[in-house]
Amino acid sequence: MSEGASLERPVVIAEMQRLFAEYELYDLTVDVLAAWQHHIRHYYQEAYVDLLSALGRLSKDGQFVAETYPDFTVSFVGDDYGIIGEVKASLSIGDESLRDLVAQLRNYDDRDYTFRLDPDGRGHHTPSIQDILLVIPAASAAAVAHHLSSLANPSARDGPFRKNVLLCQFTEQDRAGRVLFFSRYPVSGLRDSLRDRFLPDKRRLSSYLDRRIELRSEDYGVGREYIVAGSDGYTSDLGVLSRVFTLIERFYGQQLRSHRYSERDEPRAIHFSIDDLLSRVRMPPYVCRLSRASLLDLLSRLATSAPFAEVDDRGNVTYSVPRQRRFAPFRSDEIIPELPRKHGRGNLPVFCYHLARAALAPTGGTTAESGAGSRVQQLPLFR
Repeated sequence: MSEGASLERPVVIAEMQRLFAEYELYDLTVDVLAAWQHHIRHYYQEAYVDLLSALGRLSKDGQFVAETYPDFTVSFVGDDYGIIGEVKASLSIGDESLRDLVAQLRNYDDRDYTFRLDPDGRGHHTPSIQDILLVIPAASAAAVAHHLSSLANPSARDGPFRKNVLLCQFTEQDRAGRVLFFSRYPVSGLRDSLRDRFLPDKRRLSSYLDRRIELRSEDYGVGREYIVAGSDGYTSDLGVLSRVFTLIERFYGQQLRSHRYSERDEPRAIHFSIDDLLSRVRMPPYVCRLSRASLLDLLSRLATSAPFAEVDDRGNVTYSVPRQRRFAPFRSDEIIPELPRKHGRGNLPVFCYHLARAALAPTGGTTAESGAGSRVQQLPLFR
């Protein structure tokens, strides 16, 4: 390693650590959403769960909107009831964060929402009973409950909530896979239960929350693989990129498997368009809230520093795979001690490395006089 490259390693690692912190939040949020989807679909076959209400899946006053929408909705087919779910996997308890949270809840509370009843969006229903379920970490529950309690007072500036707002706290354990525990957190002045009395006693969601819901990753893990990108608050470039490349292998990997080569062959390649990829991940069972511009930007940034990816202006992608490797030529077994241990090897650190390198190189990191960016390019961080 050159002296210049050695000096730049801490800079790269710092950016990688920032990317991994974003990824951890994204990963936890995806787990929470997948866990709720699994629980509701398991116990309520008559309910339709709409995750991440993306691409205008939730309408307001009959018009589809995309500015502010919840993380999931639950509509009970045949019943006049729906749940608007908001997930905050990490929540600061400062005044500004609490004001932003309340503004988001007010947006759901001010109008009656129309829920989808099927994946294609052809069926809709505006139930007269709508509850808001706020899911937050247990560490923030007391502060949020105190703040919501002050808003429940009729003398509050904006008045009390019209809809029922239920606060749900969660904790997690890492026991050969993430285990999540959910329970209701009481808030003075607010109703202490969901209004799901029309369901049989043993199937009321409110009854489960009064006890404790325990959900293991081996149960909800299948559902999480379909969640490609979350909402603005917790989308992670690293998480989305790793998920997108998993789907690239699934959708286009046949191009490699059908390729016959000799010892002298050039690296094999996968060709696809961003438009075709998006058309696939926007269809059920996948949940994707990526715009074309966002995906193009993400893959283009990867291509500026990764020799195996090329993206042209029209969104056509070429992904080269060396003959001696499988689908993931960027996989590395090198352990990066500065990164979280459970993510310290494999594809994630390599994606993280290329994203960090692209971020630190002001002009793509290819010129010798570009300072830190050019030296970052020379880092032999991975074999």
